[in-house]
Amino acid sequence: MLFRSEVKLDNTPSEVYPDRTIITAKVEEQSTGELQFGIGYSSASGALFDVGIRERNLLGKGQDLTLNFSIAQRQSQINLSFTEPYWRDRRVVAGADLFATRTDYSDFAGYTSQSIGGSLRVGWNYNEYMFQRVSYQLSTTKLTGINDFSSLYVREQVGSTLLSQVSQTIALDHRNNAIDPSRGYYVSISSVLAGLGGSERYVRVGAGAGIYAQPFTGWILGVTGQAGYMVGLGKPIKIYNRYQLGGNNLRGYDDFGASARDATTLDALGGDWIGTVAAEMKIPLGLPKEVGITPKLFTDWGIIGPPRDLIKRQADNGVLIDYAKRIRGSAGIGVEWESPVGPILLDWAPFVFGRTSFDRISHFRVNFGQKF
Repeated sequence: MLFRSEVKLDNTPSEVYPDRTIITAKVEEQSTGELQFGIGYSSASGALFDVGIRERNLLGKGQDLTLNFSIAQRQSQINLSFTEPYWRDRRVVAGADLFATRTDYSDFAGYTSQSIGGSLRVGWNYNEYMFQRVSYQLSTTKLTGINDFSSLYVREQVGSTLLSQVSQTIALDHRNNAIDPSRGYYVSISSVLAGLGGSERYVRVGAGAGIYAQPFTGWILGVTGQAGYMVGLGKPIKIYNRYQLGGNNLRGYDDFGASARDATTLDALGGDWIGTVAAEMKIPLGLPKEVGITPKLFTDWGIIGPPRDLIKRQADNGVLIDYAKRIRGSAGIGVEWESPVGPILLDWAPFVFGRTSFDRISHFRVNFGQKF
């Protein structure tokens, strides 16, 4: 019934069997195709524009086909995605993706990344709350925009690499709403193995958790945490594959703002492990729901480890790295507004804790977008 806009049932007495009724169903199909345009702005990507085409009932089989193109000041990408919701007539979701992405990290790390590739994915639910997703990705990445002023560690990675990796995520989700939860909890564990061919070889493991509650009517408290660790398998880990701290995962700090960096060029080099915790309290204003304005208080905390292999090389090449294995944090206020021009998210973090002399601070972050 997902793709039906209207269903009418007519009851007609049987002319042959007086004690029976003939039920006639009249079904009207709803439109399953979409064409969307969008504009927006985010502190991470800058001004952006996107266009998307989607068919949610391809060939009448319930298959989902999506083509999306977006262009922004710092990132442009195109994605083609196909999803089969009942693979081989089972409750298994399978799909494939093709993508091309160009991301400008020159302001943070001294390079621009260009990636082209594809992936295969499959997922299933064990029960109402527990699910698992498995995927395989094959992609090539090329670093450009590197010059003599870039860090030696960045210049060493110029050229193209081939990534062949398999990944999985298993999660237990008891939230009442996956997008805007007000109560419940979730726990997830993920792992990645790169090295099934290709030039990149590493293992990455991660875990995430969150809990939501309403201590008072209309007040929503959410606490979430993430942790990750990675290690190279006989080869150095590329900078663009490492963890970065700052920005969306540590408000009050700039993107990559709390990561290890070249002491001379100030290019961010990332780290081999990371841990973050965020707490938000959404506060009701007592206004009508259609106004759509929700203020919040938040605090973020995080720690990131150094790039171990690069740290060991400092004495040999004389290129020093600034890093600090310390807990950094921030606190501030924000506003979520479901405005007439689309959702607007504003975060201001005037209080920053644990900063070092080489960290980059950004007290204000904004994200908004509109699709039409």
